[in-house]
Amino acid sequence: MYYLGYYIYIMHNNNIDCISLIAEFMSRLENYEDWKNDDISDALTFVAYVLYLKDDDKAAYPLIRRAVAIVDYLSERNLYDPAFTWSIYVYVLRSLELYKQEIPYDEKLLASLLKKKGESSSEVVFHLMRLDVAYSYCGRYSKAVKCAEKALELHRKYHADDRERTILCLSNLAIDLSSSGRPEEELRIREEALSLTQEVYGADSEKGIEAYERFCKALLKYSSDRMNKPEGLLHKAILRHYQLMQLKISISGCSDPSVLQTKRDLIALYEKNGQITRAVTFQTELVSESRDQNDPPDFFSNRDRYHLIELYWKSGSHKNALLMAQSLLSELTEGLDRETVLQDIKSKEPSIDVKGILMTRVFLQKNQKIASTTIE
Repeated sequence: MYYLGYYIYIMHNNNIDCISLIAEFMSRLENYEDWKNDDISDALTFVAYVLYLKDDDKAAYPLIRRAVAIVDYLSERNLYDPAFTWSIYVYVLRSLELYKQEIPYDEKLLASLLKKKGESSSEVVFHLMRLDVAYSYCGRYSKAVKCAEKALELHRKYHADDRERTILCLSNLAIDLSSSGRPEEELRIREEALSLTQEVYGADSEKGIEAYERFCKALLKYSSDRMNKPEGLLHKAILRHYQLMQLKISISGCSDPSVLQTKRDLIALYEKNGQITRAVTFQTELVSESRDQNDPPDFFSNRDRYHLIELYWKSGSHKNALLMAQSLLSELTEGLDRETVLQDIKSKEPSIDVKGILMTRVFLQKNQKIASTTIE
């Protein structure tokens, strides 16, 4: 059985079809009786690994479970090193999202690695990062943070030249800090990751932009949190979103969808900060750019126009708000009747912006009387 399992593994590594041999292996397995030797555990592990590499995790799972049962029995008696089988078991469990079952074996692998190779091994950092993810998926965030911090510490101590892995360690730690509700620490780590990413890959690179967006999203999130907002965060969020928008414009132009979304976030921050006039200015630009991108206007463009109506109203420009609302409602309802709307609602891809119609109509009903006393 060992040689058949090993041969299947070698065939797969050399891109030779081994499906028929796997079927033969499974057939022989049904009548196999000696379940307490390392030959059969190795064979099971080889075949399970091949099935895992073929993305057949469900078929791999019962085989690797049998292998683990054998190596656990043998390792308890100091008769076998279980590390290879455990590592394949962890891969399969991760693919099946069985994180609670994975964690004990990830912990065992980490302890084994530390004993064999010491903390300076890059494999130790890798396993700490993997264990960090498993803890996080199970909601054990404090343990995840400790793993991420240890991975970053050891990586900086022994492998500081690998700056790409440093960025990954920082990013993982930031995610765990976010899950743990530690905003100031998360923002500090994200800013550090952003600075290093721009240094390694360039500020206008894809990775540089992605890191900037992650940092800005965290700023936006915490600037909206009344209970847990670091001091001065709103002003920093505005500055960083403006810088990100300008960087994106220099690369992709004003009407790129990613630029438009960053501008929407920036406008929300101006509004939150009470800078309504500035919000109106940027929202006016956004409406024009959004319509250039989407002609005829789509649902997003209509929401941008509706938000401009709201901002006009907040700024005291009631007449502009009502005129624009009337124009938008007229455009949205042009040529519509009840039957057309009902048919559209039932379709798989509705084309009528029913929500936009209702929002605009409610706005007009609510505010026309108020405005009539103030517009003169």
